[in-house]
Amino acid sequence: MGTFKKNKLKGKIGKVVSREFLGIEVVQAAPGSYENTVSSHISALEKGIASTSGKIIRELFLPLNCKFDTRMYTRFAGSLRKCIHESKSATAGRRDLHDGDLSNLIGFQLNEFSILSEVMSVRPKAELLPDSRIRVNIDNVLREKNIKNVPPYTDLIIRFLCFAVNFRHERMRFLNCKDFTFGSGGILEAQEFFINIDVPDGTLLFVTCSLHVIKNLGITGYETANTKNFSPAEIIGAWNYADGKSDHRDFNFSNADIDNEHYRWEEILGYEGKRLLEKAAEILEKSGQESNTKEKKPKEKNPFPFPQ
Repeated sequence: MGTFKKNKLKGKIGKVVSREFLGIEVVQAAPGSYENTVSSHISALEKGIASTSGKIIRELFLPLNCKFDTRMYTRFAGSLRKCIHESKSATAGRRDLHDGDLSNLIGFQLNEFSILSEVMSVRPKAELLPDSRIRVNIDNVLREKNIKNVPPYTDLIIRFLCFAVNFRHERMRFLNCKDFTFGSGGILEAQEFFINIDVPDGTLLFVTCSLHVIKNLGITGYETANTKNFSPAEIIGAWNYADGKSDHRDFNFSNADIDNEHYRWEEILGYEGKRLLEKAAEILEKSGQESNTKEKKPKEKNPFPFPQ
């Protein structure tokens, strides 16, 4: 209820509330109660799917030895959320990263304090070919001309990393990792290599490029000099693989034919996407049942209609 204090009305009276704003007595509508809608619940769950997907993918960035900036986790989750939101094959509450538009990830910087394109002017390229291969190439790189803003170093390494993730089957694997060093005269000659793909339909493929500064420690060997202020790395390729031949339902995730232990299939642990999708399905189903059971009340006719 409202009260008088020093000849001023304060408090709620009916559906209005009186208060002082910038020295002026104002009366406004009382705030109503807030209730989460179905769309807000679904949006929150999709943010959770993006977050749990990002956590798994970030673990696959570890071979880059990249130092992330402090906002990288939030930025990456936001980019994944955008991929899911712009899905062209599924609707809200029924989609995950496999349905998303991964082109939103091309050019994503793992460290916003050292943008790869600002450090290395030559742009690497990655392309998914129709014959189930990935082609990666980079033109000639001159250390003195094309590399800038680099801390003191003994040598430089350009690293390409390719990996595959299948959240629906909870499997992941590295496909390739190649390092290129600068030769005599500080020149890295143009490079091109191909990565064979042996994954089921619907698997997500990623290719990253990173630059690493190496310091010579003498008899103790080498160490990377990358820091949080200098650790350029970028996603240069991201695709939802589909060749129409290898259905994920009958694909054999066996490691028997994979000789290199670093490139074997591994089980994904800690992924919450399936549980969140199930929860979203329950919310959509419940809201649909409720909307069907509610009877629409006929509109009451105005007993005093305005004259036509």
